[in-house]
Amino acid sequence: MKISSESQPDAVINRETALTLMASNMAVPGTGTFLAGRKIVGAVQILLGMAGMAVTIIFGSRMVLWMLSNWSRLHDPYGDPIESLNAIWIAARWPLAGIAAFAFAWIWAFLDSLGILRKATPRP
Repeated sequence: MKISSESQPDAVINRETALTLMASNMAVPGTGTFLAGRKIVGAVQILLGMAGMAVTIIFGSRMVLWMLSNWSRLHDPYGDPIESLNAIWIAARWPLAGIAAFAFAWIWAFLDSLGILRKATPRP
């Protein structure tokens, strides 16, 4: 078996293997695509998904700590609601960007999985 970084979109995959690759893609975006032979696309999906997850965890943790430390200011009945929403938006934009990046990688991997499944040969 030759291992290379070149994409092999014409590799013959049976339906059972395609379903396994789809499950792999749904668990970790890009892994099924990578294992199906589309190494570059799979690697990009993996990196995008992991980067999105890391951004969400890091900045989401910071946002939770910020929300807890500013709880009384954000829930002040006499405070300016627009100012509070603006502060929340500033704290939430990076975690939301991470969620969006992961969602994009997941949807891209799902669509690739459907393409792999569509090209799969029936089991003999």
